[in-house]
Amino acid sequence: MLNSGNKKPLDLGIVDRVSGKTSVWRAGTPAPRFDEAWFGPGEPQAPAAPPSVKGRQWDYPPGYNLRTQPRGEEPLSFGHLRALALNCDLVRLAIETRKDQLCKLSWNIQATEETAAGGKRLLAAAEAQAKQAKALFKKPDRMHRWNQWLRMWMEDMFVGDCATLYPRPDRGGGLYALEVMDGALIKPVLDDSGRTPAPPLPAYQQVLKGVVAANYTQAELIYFPRNPLSWRVYGLSPVEQIIITVNLVIRRQLHLLQYYTEGNLPDSLLEVSESWSTEQIREWQQYWDSLFAGNTAQRRRGTWVPKGMTPHSMKEAALKDPIDEWFARVVCYCFSLSPKAFVQQMNRATAETAEQASLEEGLAPLQEWVKDGVDEGLERGGFNLVEFAWEEESTTKPKEQAEIDEIRLRSGVRRRSEIRQDRGYEKDGVPDFLMTVAGPVLLDDIGKAPPALPEGPQVGTSAPLNTNGEPGTPEPGDGKKSTDVAGPHPHPAQKLAKVAKNKKIKPIDRERPEVVSARAELQKLMQAALKADAQASAERLGEALGLSKTDEDQGAKIWRLLMELRFEGIEATQDEVAALLAQAAQNGGLAAFTQIDVEDKAIVSQVNTLAVEWAENRAAELVTKIQESTRDYLRADVTQAVEEGWSTKQLGQALQENFGFSESRSDMIARTEIARADVEGNLMAYRESGVVSGKESILGSEHDAPDECDDNADAGVIPLDEAFPSGDMGPPYHPNCVCDVLPVVSEQQGEGE
Repeated sequence: MLNSGNKKPLDLGIVDRVSGKTSVWRAGTPAPRFDEAWFGPGEPQAPAAPPSVKGRQWDYPPGYNLRTQPRGEEPLSFGHLRALALNCDLVRLAIETRKDQLCKLSWNIQATEETAAGGKRLLAAAEAQAKQAKALFKKPDRMHRWNQWLRMWMEDMFVGDCATLYPRPDRGGGLYALEVMDGALIKPVLDDSGRTPAPPLPAYQQVLKGVVAANYTQAELIYFPRNPLSWRVYGLSPVEQIIITVNLVIRRQLHLLQYYTEGNLPDSLLEVSESWSTEQIREWQQYWDSLFAGNTAQRRRGTWVPKGMTPHSMKEAALKDPIDEWFARVVCYCFSLSPKAFVQQMNRATAETAEQASLEEGLAPLQEWVKDGVDEGLERGGFNLVEFAWEEESTTKPKEQAEIDEIRLRSGVRRRSEIRQDRGYEKDGVPDFLMTVAGPVLLDDIGKAPPALPEGPQVGTSAPLNTNGEPGTPEPGDGKKSTDVAGPHPHPAQKLAKVAKNKKIKPIDRERPEVVSARAELQKLMQAALKADAQASAERLGEALGLSKTDEDQGAKIWRLLMELRFEGIEATQDEVAALLAQAAQNGGLAAFTQIDVEDKAIVSQVNTLAVEWAENRAAELVTKIQESTRDYLRADVTQAVEEGWSTKQLGQALQENFGFSESRSDMIARTEIARADVEGNLMAYRESGVVSGKESILGSEHDAPDECDDNADAGVIPLDEAFPSGDMGPPYHPNCVCDVLPVVSEQQGEGE
């Protein structure tokens, strides 16, 4: 203590912290002493870096920007990756196949959704931009046509994930050309946070002859990796993903090449006479090699040898074994291609289904990547009102295309006039109609009450239609019965099949162990997903509700918040839901075959395939419907939260109690959807059996309140491919419906007449 100093007692907390007797691990709470925290966690180390390091993306090498060679810090250079892609036949074929598939697709430049909704003037400006952009992209770089340009661009993506475009400006600052650059010559630059620097700082450097030749900002170059990673500069290409397999395949190919070019006799030894000296053996070996090495034709001919040379055959070289199929499967899986061309086929239908699935699943991500890249180029060129769009692919086989058109027409996806326009025909003046199970229905008549049937002709009698399309009276003297009703637009009631009540076939047990098990698994899956979405929704909505108030209308704000909300928990269950629904539908098919006493392995297999396809479509539809209805369930709570200024905690508690995320809802979904899958499997089996022509809806034992179920039951027996009055092909007709459906086999028709 200096003589001039003042004495001041130290704070005991400072002494404790310096001596290590306290912990500051939990900020804002009293820190326990180490002598009180038995085997405590210890004091965390103080950060060694300055505060500016916060937010750094990854731990990049010091002095990274001083290096000039692209991928210089990576184990494999771009040259290595390209050599592997060029020398491995499987990889090269996969890359070229994917290029072919994309190049054959049609594309268009069209107005964005925001532009289309902006009025006629904005839409007219967009159409002018689209016309100009289409002309540019016929030859994007002013030299190569679209397909050639696209193949060059995709090559760098598949091999090194370094696809690069240079938007070359014209004198006026517009887009003159969109040129493909060699991405292997581009070295990304990093800022202090490990990210790409923003303009005007250089973001990329082009390295030529080993030296930096040019700098590019983000606005001057489109460096567009498809698979970027957070912990490295360069993307991860498909070739790099299977680098070990590619090496093995090349060595396998080299082995086969040497078998045909380098050997004299494959895997065999020749024994010479004991009297031969070492020099004689050496001279004989040279003669033998000159005779057979590299000469596959001579190697297959008989050859005379001196007495005493006994051949000892070894194992014959394996020119093809199961490992070749494994290599093909790995490479094809990496590129989302079907290995059908490289593996032994066991089931043609299964192989074709897998091939079609691989084509669709593999093309969609590539199409999105190309669209994003081209849209970026359009924005750089000032085409801000338009976007790139892939047009729907049409089959090249007329028969298949006709079948697709018919399905779309019957399902109401496309109008008749639209299909004619797609096929290049002019409108013929016939109004659009929708094909239903009851026949064609004019679109203008949808929503109108059906015309009343006259008292004269009964169901099953011939009743021609009058000029207004309404049932008329039968011609005099014509009292013959018929199962068909004349006229192009028969009333649904006139198409009832003449079948008797079903008294022979017993209902299927809807509480079978398989059904109960699938229902329990789906309920558990739904509950976990809804619980996760409840917590995530509370956090996201809480953040949004905490934003400063704006002039935005309250109702519009709530609608925007709900539409921006994503339910990732439900989205992630789609594949598992499809598997459970397929399992239930397949079991329903087996139960139906047992019910109608049909045994045929071929149609059972067909029903199983149909069940899988139906389950995949239903799962996608179900996930979308759950998301939409969940938003409706949340609307009341979100509205109240906005009006009363709830906290995130209050909103979270409310959402936990909301029916949209409740256990009751998950049970309702599981019970309804498993029942739907079970009945769908029944209907598939009925159709494929060839012996079922009708069906009848029966009320469940727990049915009490009048609803659409009563109307369906009152309809009696109807044709198998006709919908019940509620519009459903079979139960459940509403959530938790307990109704059932019975089949009517062909031999029962006519009974009771």
